[in-house]
Formats: sequence, structure tokens, C-alpha cells
Amino acid sequence: MPGPGHWLTPLRAEEALKAGTASQAAVQKHVSRLVDLAAKLDALQAELPPISRTADYIRSHRDLMFETATSSIVLLKNERDLVPICSEHFSARKRIALIGEPAKFVLPFRGGGGSGSVFTHHVVSPFTAIKERAKGIADVEYEVGCVFHFVPPCPPPDWFIPGNGSKDHGILLTFTDMQGKQLFETVVQYTHLHWGCDAALPSGVVAPFVCTLSGKFKPDHPGKYIFEMKGSGKTRIQLGDQELLPWTRKGSRKAETMVAPDADWQQFTFSLEQEASTPGDLVSGIWCEVECCPENMTLHSDALVADAVKLAEQADCAIVVAGVGSQFEKEGEDRRDLLLPGDQSTLIQRVAAANKNTIVVLLCGSAVDMSAWVNNVPVVFQAWYLGQETGSALAAVLFGDADPGGRLSVTIPRSLRDTPAFFNYPPVCDKILYNEGIFVGYRYFDKRGLNDRVLFPFGHGLSYTTFSFSNYVVPDKACGNFCVGIDITNEGGRDGSQVVQLYLHYLGGNAITMETPSLHNYYKDNAAYLDQWLVSFGKVHLPHGGKATLQLHVDQRCLRTYNQQWDCWDDGLTGAYEVCTVAFLASLTVCTNPSCALHSRPKTSSTEPFSGGPLLINNKTPKHFS
Repeated sequence: MPGPGHWLTPLRAEEALKAGTASQAAVQKHVSRLVDLAAKLDALQAELPPISRTADYIRSHRDLMFETATSSIVLLKNERDLVPICSEHFSARKRIALIGEPAKFVLPFRGGGGSGSVFTHHVVSPFTAIKERAKGIADVEYEVGCVFHFVPPCPPPDWFIPGNGSKDHGILLTFTDMQGKQLFETVVQYTHLHWGCDAALPSGVVAPFVCTLSGKFKPDHPGKYIFEMKGSGKTRIQLGDQELLPWTRKGSRKAETMVAPDADWQQFTFSLEQEASTPGDLVSGIWCEVECCPENMTLHSDALVADAVKLAEQADCAIVVAGVGSQFEKEGEDRRDLLLPGDQSTLIQRVAAANKNTIVVLLCGSAVDMSAWVNNVPVVFQAWYLGQETGSALAAVLFGDADPGGRLSVTIPRSLRDTPAFFNYPPVCDKILYNEGIFVGYRYFDKRGLNDRVLFPFGHGLSYTTFSFSNYVVPDKACGNFCVGIDITNEGGRDGSQVVQLYLHYLGGNAITMETPSLHNYYKDNAAYLDQWLVSFGKVHLPHGGKATLQLHVDQRCLRTYNQQWDCWDDGLTGAYEVCTVAFLASLTVCTNPSCALHSRPKTSSTEPFSGGPLLINNKTPKHFS
């Protein structure tokens, strides 16, 4: 990827059929599955109906993306209940220091790179959203702190106004044909645009055409600025009366310009001249990118860190937005370590030393090494990549308008050396050995007895409210699928979300459904390894004082293990299991004989309030949560 395809092509299929390495029946079987999927999605029509992008339609989608984003943010730690931020946290100076490249130059942090890229209608930066939400509570001041991307970032929307009479921030996007007739016009927020495989060109726009981004340009501070442009066709940049970058066919070019202290808004125009579409355009798309940043936003700048520390010293609290971004987390390239790129770790350490009320927000797609600073920072959020509502969701969670509803889908280790793949990577002679087998994630730490090397466990996540649990219903015996019930009550003063995980632990049994003792031993050695393994989970959102019954359904397939020796699925071991979930432990007998009856009985247990984090078993922490 991206295409065009090399192996999965009609020509390759024909060659395989002629050589006898594939049968017509096999091809038919696989194609039929694709056709069935297309039929289910109503994608077999000659022409799909147009989408009516009304204001209500766009609003409903934004609301859904906002809800998804807030429900994904994980609160890892919250010492002194520093969040949610409220007016009582501030002194007479009422200042918030917002620090970090992702806080304002957010575009590389809405998603990963390559196929992980997200081309959005707009993006709300943390700076814009937090500044708006803090009105009447505190003033928000910004410093970049450090820069860690190798190319200048996409400029923020507040450096532009469209120039069409609107006073809102943004830049005017116009399409014209080669004779200058206007085909389409709208206002966009960012100067990274892409059409083709991910987003269709506007209705009525067909190459060849000229795409123009125009508006008035005025950055935050005076000084020297670096511009860079690139695109799928010929590109040019004009700033004021100056042709900053002349017409260039593909590739990228850079230029510098001065912005005087008393400079007013300058006319900015970027042009992309796109020739007629080719088959390659359908794969790589039609695109243009304009980057711009101050000259002093350079890699490894001590001055940037010092400015951020100075701002943090003068503020009531400091919010550091750090991350990895699309240049480092992408397809076709593995991360070489778990470190935050650039000087971000140093930045966090120095800001935390300067301000005891430091909040760290991480925008990344996987675990990062926090060992150098996590013990000195009272609040840490794992926010992942949140898409176009990044800023809105972060502001809502930081100020308590929404509960951080996420729980960790990965185990965060203390260091790279503690991960399952450490001893098998990098590859040797272009070969990678997956010696960890099925012992990945929490299973690895359980198996190896490395729970002290876990910084934040799988499933961890705090809430702004507290919960209690009662009325457990667990079957005595289960043949096939079964269900576990639990009542959850929100006993805190805020609305909030809770996630309950259900684990099974095999205790043993006599009625083994294996054909031979040797197969049983193979299964026992390779499947009954697990002190516990996740078989179900459920999530519930409750208003304060609310109560709900959560049903956790367990599929019999959760007990199956693929037997490589016999090239088949083993149905699972009959015998006694422990059912482990929040604050209780119960026994369960599982059999593979469908004639067995299924009985339910209530379980009683502690109903002590629980605010999230490591799930308890009889008030004891499971191994991988210790």
C-alpha cells in the first residue's frame, strides 16, 4: 500500500489458474464473500446516492465524533483531584499555561500516518477549545516548548481570515476551470487538503482545474517565517506583492519571509494547477499541503523549553500536550523505541519542576515511556488520536463537562525492555521470530511474573465519580454460552462511565474432552497457561445516583484454542473455572456436553465505592494489575 496492486490483481489470478496453483472454486469462494459484503452495504449500485450535507447532518456527525472522543480519553492518574479544572483551583492571577506543539499545531495528531491518516472536514485544536472554555475562569497563554517534526507544521487557522468579508478564522478554498470559471468555493480551516481515495472532489469539479487557497495572513508574533509547499500538480505561493515560491511541478520547496512587528494582514494565495486525472491519481489522490512556522521553531531548541518553563512558573496550572504524531506512527515503518520524540520528555520534566499543578495529555496511538517524569506529574491523560474533535473533547474532559470514559486497551510498561517483543526485535537477516506466541499484553506479564514492570495495566482508567457493585448473578454450570449479571450504582456527584471486565481462570477437572492423553497434555501446556484471560466486558454510562444492571455475555468460543499440532480448534477444557470481575470471585463449572443444565445463583459481595482503575477481585488486585 498504497497501490496499484502488485499481487492481488486479475492478471495474477489468471496466472494462478493457468498454472494450477489456484482453483476456479477457490477464486469463486473468495469473490463471493466480497460480493456478499458489498450487497450488505448496498454498494452494488451503479451510482451511490449523493449525501445531503445539511447543517443538521454535519452537526449530528460532529456530536457523534465528540462523544466518541470523550469516551476514549483515559485518565491514568489524578493526584489531589486536580482535574476537573474549576475556578477554586486558581489564585488571583488566574493563568493557565498551555504548552506543546500538538496543542496548537494539531494536524499531525488527529490520526496516524499512511493508512492511519484522517482527512477531516475541520479540526479543533486544544489551544482554541481550551481558551474558549476557560473564558471567565482563567487566561490561557501558549508556548510551543519544543518541536519534534522534521517538516514545518501546518499553520493554525487563527493565522488566516478568508478575505471574503468574513471575520471568522480560516482560509478560502476555490476551484476554477482552466479558463477561470468558478466551480466551487468554501472556507476551510487548514492548508492540508486531500481528495481521491479518501474524499471525493466537490460536485462539478473535474480535472484539469486550478485550486486556490487565499486569504489574509497574520501570525501570532513578528519575525522570520518558513513556508513550504507541495502538491500533486504545479504549485505556487504569493504573499502580498511578492511571489514567495514560483510555480513548481510536484516535489516540495521552501522559502523564508519576514513579518514586521507592525505588520497588518497580508494577502496570501496558494495555487495548485491540477492536470487531467490519471489512473495513478485514483490511488495517490489529488492533494496540496502548505506548511508555515517561525524560524525559531527548530528541533532541539533550548530557548523554546526555557520560554515554556518561564510561562509555567507564572501560571496556576500548566497543561502540556505531548504526543508522537503521523510522522512517527505510520504504516511501513516501526517505532524504534517508546520514547516521546524530540525534547518532549525533558520539557515535561522541567515544566513539572516549575509548576506542581502540571497536567500531561498524550496524543499517540500506543504506549510511550513515561518513566522519567510520571512520578512528578499529578495528572496524566492517555488521549490517543481523537480526530477532528480533538480540542473540543479535551477541553470538555479537562473542565469536567464530560467524564473521561476510556480504559486502556493496552498495557503500558515501565520501559521498552519490559515488552513481549523486546527480545525478538529488530529482525535478524530480515526474519522476525514471534517467540512470545500468544503471551502478549497482560498475558505476557502474568506468565513471566513481571507485574512490577507494569506502569499502567490493561483496562485501567479513572473516573470523576465513584461506583458500587452488587447483586452478582453467576451460573453454577455452563454448557455453551453463558451470562454474568452485575448491578452498578453511580454513588458520586457527577455523571460517569464504568467498564467491567470479566476474566476466567481454569482450576482443573477430570472430564477432559480430548481424544488422546497426548493431545490433552498439549492443550493443557499451551492453553490452560492462563491464570486468567479476558472473556467479556461491558460499559455503562450513568447519571449521578443512577443504577443499571450490566449483562456480560461469554461466548463458548472464548475457551477455544487453535491446536497447531492437529490443525483444528479445541473446544476447551471441561472443569472448574473461577469467574473474576469487579470486587468478587465466583466458581463456575464448564462442560462441553450440551445436555448439562444451566443454573443461576446470586452472589453477594462488597459494595465499596469504586472510581475506576485496577479492577478488584475480593478486594485483591489481579496479578496483571499489581
